[in-house]
Amino acid sequence: MKKKQHRFLSIAMVGVTVFLSACGDKQEIPPPKAAVDQLSPRYESTLAEGIDFKKPGYPPFLIDVVGVSGREDWGRWTDANFGPDVKFRFNKPLPKKFILELQAHAYGPNEGKQIKIRAGNIERTVIIKNLPSHTVWSVEFDDVVSADTIEITPPNPVLPREIDPNSKDGRKLGLGLVALKIRTIQ
Repeated sequence: MKKKQHRFLSIAMVGVTVFLSACGDKQEIPPPKAAVDQLSPRYESTLAEGIDFKKPGYPPFLIDVVGVSGREDWGRWTDANFGPDVKFRFNKPLPKKFILELQAHAYGPNEGKQIKIRAGNIERTVIIKNLPSHTVWSVEFDDVVSADTIEITPPNPVLPREIDPNSKDGRKLGLGLVALKIRTIQ
């Protein structure tokens, strides 16, 4: 008899718990952060057509972007508040041989200094001078092994108020990114 009472009590308690939880105010549970696409809105583009930093969002071939601030009419700034490196992670491995074309300008003390660009096991440098905004710097990568990320490291990110005391901009600017393209070479 005691076993039947114990079993009945257990079932009754489960029923009461379910009933009480159903009676309370329903709370909306937000979707997990991984389900929210931080790179939206997406726009169609190929690696060769590249990333247009003037557009809202990013192409679908990117799965993560770190170290880049919000869009402005001309493009986007790198922001070292997010880390020393700008990282573009792709949804597929990069080609073994390619030319990276970067349309950018340097901010303040970054002009004329070496900017590191890494793709997997290969590191290159480029010196960006503030020439007309349509200037494109090309960097060739050969023998890239199983890489899905491009990292760009501005040499001296700086707060604008360090250059202009009246500035209220809290970003640590390095490069102004306009476009980035990847052309596969044979």
